[in-house]
Amino acid sequence: MAIPQDLVDGTIGRINGSNTRVGTLYNSNCNLYNIYVSYEGAVDLRTEDSYGGDATIDGVIESIVKELNPLAWFAPNDNDGIISVVMDKSINDAADIQKRIRDLSPVGPNETDISGTEVYPATSMTFGDNS
Repeated sequence: MAIPQDLVDGTIGRINGSNTRVGTLYNSNCNLYNIYVSYEGAVDLRTEDSYGGDATIDGVIESIVKELNPLAWFAPNDNDGIISVVMDKSINDAADIQKRIRDLSPVGPNETDISGTEVYPATSMTFGDNS
């Protein structure tokens, strides 16, 4: 068995780094996706959430979250129709997620059409500070 030179002098050297680089998304234990909820344009999810909107139970966001069971998710407070999700590593097909969401349509008490929803792998993520 060969002995690495670092061990000969009594120290353990690094063979490989952790491969970290700014501007690069690392997701070795999960997959991240951006969901664009739409039908002929973005669906304003603020009117479809279970807090402030009319669709208090089984609205668009709740129905999608129940269908996908993400590890984490976030929908910004705007009218872009975007939901970002963190999925288990075994969920690795954006087309499958897209089909599952489209098959829910129409959804919620407002029978919102979400058949134009598109799903893309995320290329970045941002955490905000609420202070």
